[in-house]
Amino acid sequence: MVKHEQEESPNRPDNTAFTQQRLPAWQPILSAGIVIPGFVLIGLAFIGVGVGLFITSRDVQVLEGPVFIYYGLTNYFQNQRKYGISKDDNQLYGDLDSFKVR
Repeated sequence: MVKHEQEESPNRPDNTAFTQQRLPAWQPILSAGIVIPGFVLIGLAFIGVGVGLFITSRDVQVLEGPVFIYYGLTNYFQNQRKYGISKDDNQLYGDLDSFKVR
């Protein structure tokens, strides 16, 4: 039996380290001396961000009365069962007097 060499296909990728995904990669050696201080530093950074957000959120004012939020939906189909049951024509017409504030 004679082994025939196959002709190289024009669609076959080059036999390089990049196309065959054989590139050398950096693989860190994780030890407790590296990981624990890293977690502590990241934790302190997040605590700092949290304190900053807490301080700036104290100045937020509370809105009084009813607040209406208008939004639009994309790729939403109106033949969904729950939408059909809960549809309110007065709301769709923009009649604000028909709303009941709870």
